[in-house]
Amino acid sequence: MEEQCLQIPDFSSDSPEVEEACETMNQYCKARIVYTMGQEVTVDAELISGWLTCDGDMNVSLNEEAVGDWVNSFAEQSDTLGKARSITSPSGKTAEVSGGTYGWVIDTAAETAALTENIKKAESVSREPAYRQRAASRSAQDWGVIYVEVDLTAQHMWYVKDGSVQLESDVVTGARFPRCRLAERVRRERLHLFRIARMRQHARR
Repeated sequence: MEEQCLQIPDFSSDSPEVEEACETMNQYCKARIVYTMGQEVTVDAELISGWLTCDGDMNVSLNEEAVGDWVNSFAEQSDTLGKARSITSPSGKTAEVSGGTYGWVIDTAAETAALTENIKKAESVSREPAYRQRAASRSAQDWGVIYVEVDLTAQHMWYVKDGSVQLESDVVTGARFPRCRLAERVRRERLHLFRIARMRQHARR
């Protein structure tokens, strides 16, 4: 009897288990999720295929940790909370403002769960991501078209609506020591007005 020199594989290309695994992977890859948030971001087969694994028994699974890593990276790129924003005041000065409590924030846990469900159901959807906090606009100036702007150097404020100054006035914002100082930041105020502080002295005219 001839001795067998090659190991016979557990599965071949026409094994039912292999065909079923391929079908499951192809089904997952049919999912297409388009995030509508100013500019579109798409999750499709190109991304999803990298999140699929198959074990030695031909069991296919979606790597939810990899999905979560992608969502975290997506949030880091698209969240605006605390990030620097460029602003040009009605006086013509320009400056960068950062910090504060205002801005877009994706709820990464909720979005990971939602995206995982979309993929498992092979859904084709256009939607917003799950947000923990929203802002007024998805443009670079995410405070929208109605806001209050305060120049701490000039001690002057403007109330702006739809690009036009509706009201302006001199202001007194407090002395420059910790307990009285108005922080330089973007934050949500009552009546959905936004305070944009400050136009620095070195700002360009």
